[in-house]
Amino acid sequence: MEVESNVSKWGNCLAVRIPAEIARKWGVRAGAPIEIIHRDGEIVLRKKTYTLAQALSQITEDNLHPEIDTGPPVGKEIW
Repeated sequence: MEVESNVSKWGNCLAVRIPAEIARKWGVRAGAPIEIIHRDGEIVLRKKTYTLAQALSQITEDNLHPEIDTGPPVGKEIW
């Protein structure tokens, strides 16, 4: 898919709008981390991905969710 867009001023930076259909197909939402790569006179946007180790390293006492009791084991959950 190819679309045209305009560069806009956003504070001291410049911004390009990503059309909703492209964002949906790309799997990004507002606030999603992306990588911006400048190479060979082009700008490439890449969805930022994390390894499990990187994601787990971000867990702290402050953002750790408590254990949730879902009741006793039933069916094939019983060991």
